[in-house]
Formats: sequence, structure tokens, C-alpha cells
Amino acid sequence: MSIKNAKTFISKVQEDSSFRTRLNKSSSASGVSEILLQEELSFTDEEFIEASSYILANSPSPGKTEELKELFQWYEILKKSGTD
Repeated sequence: MSIKNAKTFISKVQEDSSFRTRLNKSSSASGVSEILLQEELSFTDEEFIEASSYILANSPSPGKTEELKELFQWYEILKKSGTD
């Protein structure tokens, strides 16, 4: 598990619509975890927060900042989907 994986996850979600679709179709938090394991993108909540904070602090534009905030909110909802 690592901050690097969390940063990679954020980039992949932004760039790969099929990856986002797979995550959205997952019916549970454990399903999301399984997808992340398959993609070798394991990370803790703390690592996700640290990666998110780093990206937000280094965001080049206000529009990008809003996009990232929405992504972070989406991820929080996704993690809680169909709570196991």
C-alpha cells in the first residue's frame, strides 16, 4: 500500500472511463477493494488523504481543484456503497 498507488488511482480515474465504470458498477465496498487489488492499486484511507492533499496543494488551476474535489467526494461515496 502506498501514496504512489493512491496518486496512480486518482490519475487513472481521471483518464480511464472504463476503470471508472467498473468501479461504479461495483455493488459493495469489498467489490471496490477487489478491483483495486486486481489493478495493484492498494492504499489506505490515510494514504488516499495524503495523496489528495498533495495533488490539491499542487493543482495548477482552480478548475482542476474543483474537479479533484469532486473526484474525492465520489471516492468517499464509492467506498461506502452497499456497505458490507
